[in-house]
Amino acid sequence: MDAVILDWDGTLVDTLRALYRANVAVLARHGLPLDEARRAAVAEA
Repeated sequence: MDAVILDWDGTLVDTLRALYRANVAVLARHGLPLDEARRAAVAEA
């Protein structure tokens, strides 16, 4: 293998919605709800 490309910030592929849905699912399993308003507040902090 000569190279590996990592796309952590969505430059190559926009994965923000998929990441949000995954976070919602994981947090819900632990009884921690995450709605869009709370996510936005955390992102702005």
